[in-house]
Amino acid sequence: MTALIASRSVWGSTFDYAARRLTNPADPRKIETCMHHTVTLAPDLVVPWDDEYRAMRLLERIGVERFGSGMSYNVAVMPSGNAYLGQPLDNKTTHSAYLDWNYTRASIVLVGDYARDKPTEAMLRKVSEIQAMWFERGTISKTPLRWHGQVQGTECPGQWAKDRVPDINKWAAALEDNMANLFDTRAEFRSEVRLAVEAELNEQWPSRTAEVVRATVEALVPMIPGPVDVDSLVQRITAEIPKTFSVTQTLEGTAV
Repeated sequence: MTALIASRSVWGSTFDYAARRLTNPADPRKIETCMHHTVTLAPDLVVPWDDEYRAMRLLERIGVERFGSGMSYNVAVMPSGNAYLGQPLDNKTTHSAYLDWNYTRASIVLVGDYARDKPTEAMLRKVSEIQAMWFERGTISKTPLRWHGQVQGTECPGQWAKDRVPDINKWAAALEDNMANLFDTRAEFRSEVRLAVEAELNEQWPSRTAEVVRATVEALVPMIPGPVDVDSLVQRITAEIPKTFSVTQTLEGTAV
């Protein structure tokens, strides 16, 4: 599953984010995502997307004038469902004045005023796609959204958006792998993946054939952090199965 987010070059960013990283770096791995709204004018839903690019440049200018930071948020989502990169995840943002959230939480902003207007289905779906993608990549360790007003005295991101957070969370979970849905955090999920691999080594499953072992490993590969050498992992697992049992390579997957 891939959530398409347009780069800063698409909308015409002019702020030097690399220079900001030198003085305001942050760990790109975040705890969760905080959702906001801009209260600025929401672009229309008609191509071309020039008005969206102008909206992004306005948000960047506001961030420069108020905080000297460039874009205050990591991603901005438009009513069209288009999403645009803002502040890099490895830079400090300026989306919250609450504790260290500018370092430890990712931020998504809905462009528009959602105390007044209803967010579109397209933009809400896009938020869920980004959440699922970030969780899958390990960018965030848990998918349920937080919003600005939960931690500070503000109505942000507006009641109409807050009312739809349960839907966003549900859609994001549905986009995740079925096994991942069982766990609350990425760390817990990775622990369960490790245990599943180790279970293949357990002598209580001595009849596992090489085909079955390989199928199990290949199913787990997308969930295991970092690159995996499937062949060597299969060999290691099958070598550990008690030598009193014969591990075959038969297509039927039947142990002798």
